[in-house]
Amino acid sequence: MMLWISLLVACSGGGSDSGGDGTAEGRERDPAASFALIELYTAQSLDSALAVEDWLRAEVDPQKRVFAIAWHISAFDDQKGWADTLAEASFDNRHGDETRRLGLGLTAPLAVINGTGALTGELSQQGLSDLINDGLDESISVGITAWPGEVDGDELSVDVEVVDAPDNADLHVVLVEDGTSVSPDAGQTAGQTFTNDYAARDWRDAFPIDTDTVEMDTSGVDLSNASIVAFVQDSDSGAIIGATAAEVE
Repeated sequence: MMLWISLLVACSGGGSDSGGDGTAEGRERDPAASFALIELYTAQSLDSALAVEDWLRAEVDPQKRVFAIAWHISAFDDQKGWADTLAEASFDNRHGDETRRLGLGLTAPLAVINGTGALTGELSQQGLSDLINDGLDESISVGITAWPGEVDGDELSVDVEVVDAPDNADLHVVLVEDGTSVSPDAGQTAGQTFTNDYAARDWRDAFPIDTDTVEMDTSGVDLSNASIVAFVQDSDSGAIIGATAAEVE
């Protein structure tokens, strides 16, 4: 089964209702190949999260099909006294859903690889690297490719093609941004200035893979430092069975 999906990424209020009639003719597709998608649940007020982000920078390599999404959560805002500037309620919801599915508490920083392997507690770069290698060893049959288009005012169009996805799969599309600088005045990181990379800025979750148009909010996002991460997740097991990433050029 091959499904064509046209996505529209737009600033709030700048969406389009037009359907997706694009074609992939003449454009290179990603193979149905192994990958490692690292989902990091993190908070700006946690000192330990800074080290994990450094590990991500050392490990993430789209050429090797190692991708990352950093979901910033608000679970520690009251405790630490700093409201994470990148947190969203929907990201909190995914954190809760995924930790319950994996039988974990609401902990952070937490790294989940391909929806199945989790790194928490005694975090280490070697442990993260081992989980990434496990993900890259998995056999993959689902192909997914994303082609970001040109920016036109407040809109960015992205075409995505999904091949051989099962009926119980959902497609997720995330707009991520690198290079967001922050200087918390409370929490374990108070007084430090640092940069957040791979930060989720908008997420359209669990829509059917035959959906032909999605509108995403790019408010406040520097698109020159942005990329699209798209993944297919098995709605029964939670395993991520296909993933890709593409820079917004």
